[in-house]
Amino acid sequence: MLSLPFDRPELVTPELVTPELVTVVSINLSLSLIGFALAVSLWQVRSRLSQLADTVSDAERRAAENLPQVPHLLRQQHQQIHHTRDRYRRLLEYLSLLQQLLKLSRWLLRLTRPNNRLNPSTDSSHR
Repeated sequence: MLSLPFDRPELVTPELVTPELVTVVSINLSLSLIGFALAVSLWQVRSRLSQLADTVSDAERRAAENLPQVPHLLRQQHQQIHHTRDRYRRLLEYLSLLQQLLKLSRWLLRLTRPNNRLNPSTDSSHR
């Protein structure tokens, strides 16, 4: 079996712990920590991308369910707009008729008033 000096502390002598060895171990430890941090970050990004993919998939499914209904809904809205415009046109005609009736009523009211120049039977000079 291969025995390393770090397995048995009595074999670790000050001559073996050189600055180069400390530097190599420090660099390896730093690279390991950086790799671990990178793995955690990538795992979080993967999780978020998975959630985004699920959201997009749900939106696509709902769109596929609703898109076949769009032509019918557009046709229905077009018919409602046409109906509303037709009703508005009829209401304008009715309003015009009411305005004419109001004008006629006012004219008739003036005619029947006493001391009216247009109505000689109500003129005081003929009495």
